[in-house]
Amino acid sequence: DLFCHVSSLLDGDGSVRDGDDVKFKVEYDDRKGKDRAVDVEVAGGGGGRGRSRSRSQGGRGGGRGGGDGPPAALLPAAGCCGCIWFITMILVGCAFDTLGPLESGIEINTFTKSIDTTRVYTMGRWYIGLGRAFLVFPRNYQTIEFSQSEDADEPPLHARSKNGQVTIDCSMQYSLPLTSIQTIYTSYSLAYHDKLLKIAQSEIKLEASEYEPNQFYEDRVKMGQAMLARLKTRFAVENVVVHNFQLRKVTLPAANEETIIKKLVAAERERTAVHEQKEQAVIAQSSVIAAQATQIIAEFQAEKQRNATILTQQATAEAKRVSLSSQTSVFGVLRRSLALSAEQLLQFLWLKQ
Repeated sequence: DLFCHVSSLLDGDGSVRDGDDVKFKVEYDDRKGKDRAVDVEVAGGGGGRGRSRSRSQGGRGGGRGGGDGPPAALLPAAGCCGCIWFITMILVGCAFDTLGPLESGIEINTFTKSIDTTRVYTMGRWYIGLGRAFLVFPRNYQTIEFSQSEDADEPPLHARSKNGQVTIDCSMQYSLPLTSIQTIYTSYSLAYHDKLLKIAQSEIKLEASEYEPNQFYEDRVKMGQAMLARLKTRFAVENVVVHNFQLRKVTLPAANEETIIKKLVAAERERTAVHEQKEQAVIAQSSVIAAQATQIIAEFQAEKQRNATILTQQATAEAKRVSLSSQTSVFGVLRRSLALSAEQLLQFLWLKQ
């Protein structure tokens, strides 16, 4: 639904009635922050449906009371009633105002310019009375941007660092808490965005002044976090919540940038040399550890081999002893059985072999 003021009716007051098919144009209302209908007229031209036209009845000089129409004395009264009814409908319509899903608002008396500090309205169509309207505030995130973009609020910031000038492209997002709407309006009216823009500009420049130019290359993430923290603290004083900050681009003067790049390259080479030295030390230490491990393994294997040899020799000697013991027992039995002397036994064994 779109709001239409009576002044936007092309054919004037009373030219359009409830239920008429109409054609119109949509125009944005800067004051209320929403669309409205203008240049409204009945589709196809002419008056609205059911609109009566006066016609003469019974020819010329019909005389008073002639014809079938209503008495002439009643026509002015009927016209007045119609006008009163129409004006009443307009006044009732003007007593309502609407807020979109991403809008909040506070009520203002359009005559005295006083605001209602007891309530903040959100999405919906509200009856607020005649002579009153909504001052509309956004509920979604609002962006402050400093860049060369067409949509940016301001061009990139020119800030002073500890040792040189820098140009900063950045952006941030904030929102207006419902509980702070009246306070924000009291402080800045509807120009709160411009005020917050100046505050953000000042705080970012102050934070940038605490860093060396090379830190904008080396510690960009850290700097972005520091700027976000600073903005949150400062905007909290204004009853505004900061959600995000983007440090998008940092540009240094050509001479400073070349010097910084050379320093960064030299520092990187130095770090590379240190890493290479550490790498060689690790490789050497790994070789020593590997040699020590090899020696320990060799000693362990030699010890095990020696123990195995000893056990083998001991087993062989024991087997030999058992074999000799068995032979001695057999020879003893043989000698006794045959009643041989020692010399005869030796001869017997020699002849057997």
